[in-house]
Amino acid sequence: MRLITKCLSCNEKHKSSAMLVGDRIQLAKSKGAEFDFRCDKCGMNNKVHVDDVVAEHDFTVLIAASIFIIVGAVCTVLLWNKGFIATLSLTIPIFGTAAITNHERNKIKMFNYGKFDSKRGR
Repeated sequence: MRLITKCLSCNEKHKSSAMLVGDRIQLAKSKGAEFDFRCDKCGMNNKVHVDDVVAEHDFTVLIAASIFIIVGAVCTVLLWNKGFIATLSLTIPIFGTAAITNHERNKIKMFNYGKFDSKRGR
């Protein structure tokens, strides 16, 4: 999951990794309800509210899942003559990948759904 904020002066998207942040409340606890960031493009300092941060998919999860399935396919080819073990060596990575991507999707959905300060005027 990546957190996206926009620069107020140039509208450039600023991306940051969110490995330890599960929702907006945890983000507010770690950085405060409003935090400063400096735009990489224009160099402007911006004050961003936690509710203005949006979560998007991170492709590192997709890459790791693809590697996981490729390793399972190689194990399946190597263990083809062993019977049921060959089937398990491919189905376990597929189900594991499905579970990881589903968890990531739910995490992004919950981050974007919940608001830290619902009474804040926009």
